[in-house]
Amino acid sequence: MSANAEIQTRGSKPILGSSFRWSHVVTTLIILQAIGMVDKINVGMVLAYKPFQADMGIVGKHGLAGLLTTLFLLAYGIGMPIWGALSDRVGPRKTGIYACIAWIVFLVLGGLASNLTVLYISRIGLGFAEAAIWPICNNLTARWFPVKERGRSSATWISGINIGIAIAGFLVPPLLVSLGWRSVFFVLAALGLLPIILLSTLVRDNPRDTRASASEIEFIEAGVLEKTDEVPESNMFAHTPYYKNYRFWLATLANTATGMGVFGINTWLPSYLTGVRHMSMTGMGNFTAIDWILCIGILLWLSRWSDRIVRRAAFGMVCFVVYAVLIFFSMEVKSEGSMMVMIGLAIFALQSSTVMNFALVHSFTREASMGGGAGTMAGVSNFLGAFAPYIMGLLIGPNNNYLASFGFLAGMAIVSAIAMAILIPQKY
Repeated sequence: MSANAEIQTRGSKPILGSSFRWSHVVTTLIILQAIGMVDKINVGMVLAYKPFQADMGIVGKHGLAGLLTTLFLLAYGIGMPIWGALSDRVGPRKTGIYACIAWIVFLVLGGLASNLTVLYISRIGLGFAEAAIWPICNNLTARWFPVKERGRSSATWISGINIGIAIAGFLVPPLLVSLGWRSVFFVLAALGLLPIILLSTLVRDNPRDTRASASEIEFIEAGVLEKTDEVPESNMFAHTPYYKNYRFWLATLANTATGMGVFGINTWLPSYLTGVRHMSMTGMGNFTAIDWILCIGILLWLSRWSDRIVRRAAFGMVCFVVYAVLIFFSMEVKSEGSMMVMIGLAIFALQSSTVMNFALVHSFTREASMGGGAGTMAGVSNFLGAFAPYIMGLLIGPNNNYLASFGFLAGMAIVSAIAMAILIPQKY
């Protein structure tokens, strides 16, 4: 028996040492999320690069610029249920490999683009290909972790988003300045080979097909939704299609503001920092990277507490309210230092809401349907959220009205807080 796979128990609580599900599965998912996130949000930094604007003919055309993200997200939202159903049918591992190959192709196309139309096609194709990430990650989480651990395990691989944004902040601006905007697409295409290698060598769909220990497998199988007492009405949910559960749709509604926030901030914050606050490209990149990387600690701490009490809705509601207040008033403060602190804390709250949303989905969806459930939730919310960068671009307009633009994000967060509040009395 491999020491790396060994898991011991003391009473009902496992001593989580270096177990297979953490060392192999979660590590792969972190890297998959990180590289995928760099691919998603680099366009916000590229948009702030003047030579790119000139090459694509979008100088001062915020609506056309915002479409680069909006079209990506529309394809992203449409693709998620499709990839989710495929991952339930053929398995998340193979699905992930197919998706990574596709996104490499579309990144190369983006680097070769000679006009805005080709770049739009590249972003649509990349959005559809990367739509596989969330269904794959949630599907593997459902297969490899008991319900009690899914908040913390999800938070751990979701931290890959923060790592990806940090990598983008440190990597993309130097590439832009030294090698030009096309180099960004080619370098990211090469990085797409890494998750293919990891999925091929480290991950299997079924824990019983690996070197995981018998005790670890027993621990995983004893904590599936049908057998757990941690979630109210869990046995009923284990035998009811997720789409017939109104609580699933409330979580989906809440997740819409999260998607809008992540992509809205990453699309327009770089332009705000360089155009209104007059930061340099390097300074903007460093600020973006540091903010998102510092969020990881809070994300993991919060997920640990939500797993202990298995009450995700209350945590989620508070996160949305805090995020709404901070992101709105950060546009009003004169002090650059205060602005940076407020945006940083807003990002912390926003990322924490992501963990709560998807932990709730694991409370409402049986393991065999998790790819479809997570794909549907993320797909619908991202499809609706796809309009956020475009709407924000229109609100910014020629007068650089960032207060109205980020106020839109705050308003949507309050709607999500209300959706979470409905679930609180039911102890979710």
